[in-house]
Amino acid sequence: MRAHSRFIPFVYHLALLCFLWGAGLNSSLGTPTNIFSSQFEAAEGYNPNLNLAGQKGWIKFGSGGNGLTNGFFVGQGQQAYVGYFPPAPGVSNLFVWHPINFSPVAAELPVVKFTTLMSIVGSTNGQFDFFQWQVLNNQGQPLIVIDFDTDTTNVGYFLDGTQYVDTEVKFGLGATYTLTVTMNFALNLWSTTLNSALLVTNQAITTTGKQLTLGDVDAVWSVYIANAPGDNFMVFDNYTITAEAMPPPLPVLSAPRMVRSFNFSFLSQNSFNYVVEFKNGISDPAWTTLTNMPGSGARMTVRDDHATNRSRFYRVRTDSGAVAPILHPDGFAKSFRFDFLSQQGFSYFIEFKTQLQAAVWSPLTSLQGNGAVTTVIDDSPASASRFYRVRVP
Repeated sequence: MRAHSRFIPFVYHLALLCFLWGAGLNSSLGTPTNIFSSQFEAAEGYNPNLNLAGQKGWIKFGSGGNGLTNGFFVGQGQQAYVGYFPPAPGVSNLFVWHPINFSPVAAELPVVKFTTLMSIVGSTNGQFDFFQWQVLNNQGQPLIVIDFDTDTTNVGYFLDGTQYVDTEVKFGLGATYTLTVTMNFALNLWSTTLNSALLVTNQAITTTGKQLTLGDVDAVWSVYIANAPGDNFMVFDNYTITAEAMPPPLPVLSAPRMVRSFNFSFLSQNSFNYVVEFKNGISDPAWTTLTNMPGSGARMTVRDDHATNRSRFYRVRTDSGAVAPILHPDGFAKSFRFDFLSQQGFSYFIEFKTQLQAAVWSPLTSLQGNGAVTTVIDDSPASASRFYRVRVP
C-alpha cells in the first residue's frame, strides 16, 4: 500500500507519509545481458551464397529453402530467410535455429526477451503455408509456438506447443513487423507484441510442468500440403535474445503490517473532538470522514483497515483553539519518521519535496537494504508541508 504524508502545524491538519510507487517511480530492471544476437551481415561472417544452416552455429532440421538475402528491410543490409525453395519430397517442416542452452533462473537472469524484425511474403503459386517462431527448452520440448497462417493471415499461438489459440490479430503479407516475446521464467509467464498489437499477455509458459529453460528460438516453415509447398517465405533480421534480473520488490510500509491497513498516531488535547478524514486524490474536492475521536490529553491511534486505493491522504481536524496534533515520532513536531521493509543488496534513495506539484525531488538520505525493516528520520522538516518518497534506481 502507498500512503501519503503531510503535516501542517498551524491549521490543525495531519496527513501521513507519501509513498509514491506510480508510473515513473517503479524500480527498473537492470541492464539487459546479451545472450545472442545477429544482424546476419557479411561483416559477421555470413555468406549470402550459402544456406543459413551451417553458418555461424546455425542448425536445421528438415529441408527446404533457407539462407541470406537483402533488400527487404530498408537500411538493414542482409536478412535471413526460411521458405521459398521447396523441401525434399515427403518433408513438410523446416526448423532453423541457433543453440542457446540457457538456464535463466539458475543464472539469476529470469526475464528473457526475444526480438526480431520480420516479414512474411506470400506465395505466387496459389499454395499457403505456415510460418512460426518456436521457443524450446534445453530438453528440446516446445514451450511457445507463435503461428502465422499465410492463407487467413491469422496470428495464433500454441500453449505448450499443442493447444491452438487465435489471437484475433491479423498480419499483412509483405508488411514489416517487430516481434517481441518477453518470458519471465521465474514466474512462468510470457507476453508477446507484434509492433504495437498485443498478442499475448501474462500467459503460462508451460501448463504441464516442462523444464523452464531456453534451449533455442526457431524459425519454422510448415508446409500445409505435403509435396505441394508454396513459394512463400519468411525473412528476419536483428535477431536478439537478452536476459535480465527481476526488479527488487517495492518497499512496503512496516507500520501497518497489512497491505490494506494504515496506522498513525497523534497527541491529543483534553476536551476537544478530533475528526479524522481522508481522500484518495490530492485534487479531490471533498474529504471523507473516517472516524471521530474525543481528545484525552494522551496519544491517539488511528487505524484505517480499508485503504484499498493506490494512495490515500489523511488529515486530523479539530475545533479552533486546539493544540495542533503532533506526529508520532518521539513527540517532536519538527521530526518525522517512517519505516519500510528493504531487500538485501539494493540501494534506496529517500527524497522529499515541499509541494506535491513541484517538479523536482530533493535528496534526504540514501540507505543500503538489509532485508529488515529500515527506519528513516527527518529531523529538519522546516517547511509547513513535506512529501517523501523511497526510490530504487
